[in-house]
Amino acid sequence: MITRFATKTLSVMSLENVQLSGNPICDRGIKVLVEEGQLHRIRHVDLTDCDVGDTGTQFLQMAMKQSNVNIEKLVLNMNGIGNVGAEFLSDGIKTCRSLKSLNLRCNNLDHVGVQTLSEALRHSNLEDLNLGANHLGTRGVQVLASALNYTKLRKLCLCYNGITDEGIVSLAVALEMNTSLVELRLSSNRITSEGIPPIVCILEQNSTLKSLHLNGNQIDRRGALEVGVTLRDSNHTVRDLTLLERNYENHLVNNKLDIYLDANSAGRRYWGDYSVPTSGWCRKMSTMNTNSLYWFLRGRPDIVARSSVPNSDSVV
Repeated sequence: MITRFATKTLSVMSLENVQLSGNPICDRGIKVLVEEGQLHRIRHVDLTDCDVGDTGTQFLQMAMKQSNVNIEKLVLNMNGIGNVGAEFLSDGIKTCRSLKSLNLRCNNLDHVGVQTLSEALRHSNLEDLNLGANHLGTRGVQVLASALNYTKLRKLCLCYNGITDEGIVSLAVALEMNTSLVELRLSSNRITSEGIPPIVCILEQNSTLKSLHLNGNQIDRRGALEVGVTLRDSNHTVRDLTLLERNYENHLVNNKLDIYLDANSAGRRYWGDYSVPTSGWCRKMSTMNTNSLYWFLRGRPDIVARSSVPNSDSVV
């Protein structure tokens, strides 16, 4: 019933967004929407938890290969899509030049399906890819990393995929020369502090990445401080970073990271990298207790961070 109603609605109205989340449309319903409802004309299509399955992706492939396709965003979370479905989608991605965002979170993709998708990404205009909560593992990440520099991806989510330190090494190699990716999500994997050195390499070499999420892994405070030192000394691009859980034990490290990220957001270097003139600063600091001084510096990125060595006549 819902499929027939949706089909009639799509066929008579000029819609830009369609959300059918949670409806048991199944592959037969997808077929009706594609063949009778002109689904390919919709810009944003959300089919979360619609029992699409591998068979349903075959009909989505047909929609994406239409000459007048207009799909820009396709959401297929929680649909039981596996490696066979990845093949159908990959074929559609290659020809669907309008598609910018694809969400495949919570499906059944492993390194085989990712291999197929990676090959398609080389020939697509896709900028946002969410593969969270699948079964990529280290092999899947290695496959994806090998194709990363040949894509137009700006946002990539790989959370909940069992990625290990070995997978981070592959990503580090790829991101050293990458100039397109601005957001990388690696939360809730199996990354430990042993994976910090390649992460540091990413931060030192890459000047495009602005958002990096590593919370929910097994990184300790010592590893987090290594990242902090890199943000202070070598990286002035990353502005959004999640690493350690925000609790009492981690508050000191998190506060330091926040200050360095504030400096990056202000487009300037952290003032502690330089020899700060003493005359004015001594007078200013002598009037403050530790807590007041911290919040004073925290709230003044124009003083806390500078793009060049500060002038002694202008810092206070």
